[in-house]
Amino acid sequence: MKADKTSKYQKISKNYKEKVGKFISSSKGASQIYDAFSHGDTKIVKSTRIESANYNPEWLKQIEDCMIDLGEIINNPRKVTKTDTNLVPVELAKKTNDESVRHLASHSQYVKNITDKGDVIPDKILNIGADDDYLTYENKFIATLIKRLIIFVEKRYEYIAQNTPLKNVQVLKFKTSQAIDGSLVEIETKVRVTKVNTEVVPSLGEEYLNRIEEVRRYLKFYYNTDFMKLFKNEKDVHGAILQTNIIRKNPKYNHCYRLYKFIENYKDVGAEYNVRESYKDINEDEIELINQSILSNFLAVYPENPSPEAFANSVKSKPEIEHTLDDDMFVYSPYLDPIARYIRVDEDYQLGLEKEIAEIRRNPSRQEANYQEDEVKKKKLIEKRRKERDSLLKRNEKREKEYIARQEFLAEEERKRIEKLTREEEERRRQILLKELDKARAELKEKAKKPTTLKVTKAKKEETN
Repeated sequence: MKADKTSKYQKISKNYKEKVGKFISSSKGASQIYDAFSHGDTKIVKSTRIESANYNPEWLKQIEDCMIDLGEIINNPRKVTKTDTNLVPVELAKKTNDESVRHLASHSQYVKNITDKGDVIPDKILNIGADDDYLTYENKFIATLIKRLIIFVEKRYEYIAQNTPLKNVQVLKFKTSQAIDGSLVEIETKVRVTKVNTEVVPSLGEEYLNRIEEVRRYLKFYYNTDFMKLFKNEKDVHGAILQTNIIRKNPKYNHCYRLYKFIENYKDVGAEYNVRESYKDINEDEIELINQSILSNFLAVYPENPSPEAFANSVKSKPEIEHTLDDDMFVYSPYLDPIARYIRVDEDYQLGLEKEIAEIRRNPSRQEANYQEDEVKKKKLIEKRRKERDSLLKRNEKREKEYIARQEFLAEEERKRIEKLTREEEERRRQILLKELDKARAELKEKAKKPTTLKVTKAKKEETN
C-alpha cells in the first residue's frame, strides 16, 4: 500500500513538473521570472522528526494498588467517641451513669425531695452524652493525601495527554527574496506533514492514558465524598507525618502512609520521550520543483499598484497599558470541576511553543486574521501561559524571600533566647557563689569568736581562785 501511494504522488509530481516546465519554456516572461528566482537568495530546509516513548507506570501502579484501601477508609473512617456532660432538668435527661449520681451527691442543692422510703428525687441531674468525632489526625492525613494525589496525577496526565499519540513529522521550508521589476519580492513557504508513528504500538500510550484517567475518576469521586466535606474548613497536615499507632499498625492507614512518602519523593513524569530529527539534502529535481512552486506563488499575488480603495478601512492604533496577571497575586485551586490547568515553569518548553508560531501582526486585518485564525488562538494561549508562568515565578520568589526572612527571624529569636538563658544561668551561679561566700564569711566570723571567749573564761576562773 505504501508503494502504491508513493508511486501515485511521484506520478502527480512528475506531471506537474512537465506541465509547468512547458509553460516556462513557452513563455518568455515566465522564463525570465523563473530564472530570476532560480538565481536568487533561496534557502531550503527539509527535516524529518520521529517521536518514540518509553512509559514507566511505576507511580501509577503504586496509586492503583492503594485505591481500594483508600476507598475503604473513606467509607468507614476511624472515629473517637467524646463524652459530653451537661446539667439539665431531670425530665430532659436522656442518659445517666455513676458520674451523674456522684455529681448529685456532691451538689445537694439539686435535690428536690427525699421520700419517706429514702428515694432521692432530683430537680436537676448531670446528663451524659456521647458524640462521634471524625476529625482525628489520621483522617486529616487521609484528606491531605487525597488532595496531594489529585495534584500529583493531574500534572502527569496533562503532560502525557499532550504528547500522546506519538507522531512522525516531515517539514519542508523555503524562502527567497529577489528584485522583480524594481520591486522586492519575498516568498516564504512551509509544508508540514504529520502522521501517527507506525514504528511503535499506538495502543501502549492510549492504554497508559486510560489507566491514568481511571485513577483520576476515582480521586475525583473520593474528593466529593461526605468524608472530605468534614475537612472542608480544616487545615491540611504539613511536614513529616507522625506515625501514630493507627498509622503504624493499621494495614490500610499504613499503606496510605507509604504511598504518601512515595509521591513526596517521586519527581519523574512517568514517560521518557525520544525525538530523532534529521535534515535531508535537496536534489536537483526537488530544487526544480521548489522553484516552480515559487513561480506559482509569485503569479498568485503579482504586485499591482495600490488603489485608493485599499486604504478605505484604515484604522488608527492607540496603544494602552494592559492589566496582566502579574498585577495580582492569585492562587490556583486544582480541586474544581473542571480542574484548573497547571503551569509549566521550564523556559525551554515555553520557548519551544513560541517557535512553532509564525510571526503575527499585533493588529492584523480581517483577511490576515482569517488566514491565521488557528495561529492567533494558539499565540494567545501561549502568551497567557507565559503570564501565568511569570506570575508563578514571582509568587515562588516572594515565598522564598518570606521563608528566608522567617528563618532569619527564628534564628535571631533563638539566639536571643539562648543569650537570655545564658545570662540567667550565669546570674544563678553568681547568686549561688555569693551565698556560699556569705556562708563562708559567717563561718569564719564564728570561728574567730570562739577562741576569744575561751580566753576570757579562763582568766575569770584564775581571778576567782
